[in-house]
Amino acid sequence: MIKTWQDIEDRGGQAWLTPAEILLIEASKSGDPCVLGDGLCPEEGNVQGSLTVRAEVLRYLVLGGCNVVQIQDLGVHLWGACITGELDLSFAKAKGALGLLNCRIDQGIQALQTRFEMLNLSGSSISLLNAQSASFHGDVFLRDTRTNGPVRLNGATIGGQLDLTGAHIHAPNRNALNGQRLRVERGFFWRNVTVSAGAVDLNSAHVGDLVDDVTGWPPKGRLILDGFTYERISGSSTRASKRIAWLEQGSEWNGYFHPQPFTHLAQVFRDLGHDTDARRVLARREQLARRYERHHMRVVPDGSLGLGFKSIWRDLKRGALFAADQLLRLTVGYGHHPFRSLWLLVALVCAAMVPAQKAWEEGSMAPNAAPVLVSQDWRQLAGTSENPARDWSAVIPGKDWETFYAPAYASDLVIPLVDLGQTDAWAPSTERGPWGWHLWWLRWLFTTAGWIVTALGAAAITGIIRRD
Repeated sequence: MIKTWQDIEDRGGQAWLTPAEILLIEASKSGDPCVLGDGLCPEEGNVQGSLTVRAEVLRYLVLGGCNVVQIQDLGVHLWGACITGELDLSFAKAKGALGLLNCRIDQGIQALQTRFEMLNLSGSSISLLNAQSASFHGDVFLRDTRTNGPVRLNGATIGGQLDLTGAHIHAPNRNALNGQRLRVERGFFWRNVTVSAGAVDLNSAHVGDLVDDVTGWPPKGRLILDGFTYERISGSSTRASKRIAWLEQGSEWNGYFHPQPFTHLAQVFRDLGHDTDARRVLARREQLARRYERHHMRVVPDGSLGLGFKSIWRDLKRGALFAADQLLRLTVGYGHHPFRSLWLLVALVCAAMVPAQKAWEEGSMAPNAAPVLVSQDWRQLAGTSENPARDWSAVIPGKDWETFYAPAYASDLVIPLVDLGQTDAWAPSTERGPWGWHLWWLRWLFTTAGWIVTALGAAAITGIIRRD
């Protein structure tokens, strides 16, 4: 390991150094960037001395050099190098910023608990980046970086921004990005990112601004968002219609549903003033949580679906829960869309109007008063008229009777505590036609449905049904 210039002298001095290393040392001493060749990332297999920098020499410079080779506060900035060997900076402190741009680092970087001012690996090709529990005073740039292994930032703290715009990460059978308990004080940029293999784990990570493309995240089973928090969302993807699919991708892991990503996004939407989007997110959270609860009711401790009476009982419970869940979803959106019940009441009134009007037109309605029904005038009219209820208003004894109006009659049936006088004045007859028979039974259904919808709506509006 090279710690002083004497270690280099012991190996042959400048004769031991490659041309690229000599250029890098001189540039770092003067505080200038070192650009090798055309400054582009070397192709695989290109190990010519004009581009090759050994990891042990680079480490010596990154950590500040020595009294003979003093590195400026700006740090080390290298373009277009082929870095051979593993660059191990673990438990060390880098002098100034480290920029390895458009470099090829075949054996990766180990930076466990390393302290950086700033790290810039934009445009580089790297086998892995292990910066677990590392601390960065400023920014970390991984723009257009290509990795053939994992990027480990779990437990790291970044005082600036983390930018992975255009990155391509390939890490089969492991986490492509391990960001557990990662903390980024400013922006987290995830745009045009390709994760061709591996998972993205942001469990319990926190960032300031989330700037991303919702379509650029890996699919369900390769994304963990449980515990991931952010202060705000920037960019175009700030609507629930685009975000809900992203939440669904990252809220299920190992067969279990985690509601936290939905709860947090709803709070962020509220802080942004998007209350409608927040309610949509929470309603979807409730729907998925209930779905997973019903699904796991089928599984017995040994992992099978079970047989016999217990299985039948579980299926009955699941069926009852499904019916209750659908009722809550349709009527009040699980408490997050309480005024949906008003539209459902309107739909019920419109539905009740059809059989009511048909029964009236076929003559199957009668005054809902016993004295009228037993009177000689009604009995005579009922025996001679095809529609005695309609004609009843035309004769003198009944001309002051309540006029039938289908919308009002339907409203009386459906809406509780509303009395427009129609159901008190008119009732369907089961003997004069099919519509009267159907309305006789349907009125119980419409009345019951009206009570249920109204009760659920009132409970949601007043907060009896919990909405948070």
